[in-house]
Amino acid sequence: MMAGFFAKLREEVAVTLPAGRGDLIAAARRDGQVLSEDYSDGCVHVRALVTRPMAGRMRKASLPSGAR
Repeated sequence: MMAGFFAKLREEVAVTLPAGRGDLIAAARRDGQVLSEDYSDGCVHVRALVTRPMAGRMRKASLPSGAR
């Protein structure tokens, strides 16, 4: 029951980050669950299930959609 409650407090986020932002990827692993990582051309596309504050941090650091 408790696990279900906390799972609802998480949201899925899909962002493209500079490869140098490994700190955010590590935080996403600690905070929730990284669903996928795809490294290409100095960027990493990450899909993760994280808390809302972490999702906000990741979105703020995200590159524009055409930057990849």
